[in-house]
Amino acid sequence: MLDIAIDKLGFIIELLREYEALVPPSELNEGSALEDTLDNPVEEEISDAISYLNDDEKAELIALIWLGRGDFTDAEWTEARNQAEDELTGHETAGYVMGTPLASEFIEEALSLLGYSIEDVEDSF
Repeated sequence: MLDIAIDKLGFIIELLREYEALVPPSELNEGSALEDTLDNPVEEEISDAISYLNDDEKAELIALIWLGRGDFTDAEWTEARNQAEDELTGHETAGYVMGTPLASEFIEEALSLLGYSIEDVEDSF
């Protein structure tokens, strides 16, 4: 059903979890979170991982975020996918994904709605 491989999604979800856990250095309590600094490679790793996706996979990633966020229902999956493909033109996918709060959770929720187990995704990385 999905064009994007589960192992790719698992890797992106894991990177997004790390990215979402970052806090600005001024709010850092020692040992409590990852520090968001210029030398932290997570943002670049996410950007690289998404840049390796083909256009169909990028559209699917965006559609998964929308589905998990509740913008579409599982019955509207094809519509979400098509809209993401239409709107992807000229859009920086990695920036959009990283700019979406809770993107990893939305992707996980969407996968669940589509009948995929998060354990299957987690086992892929």
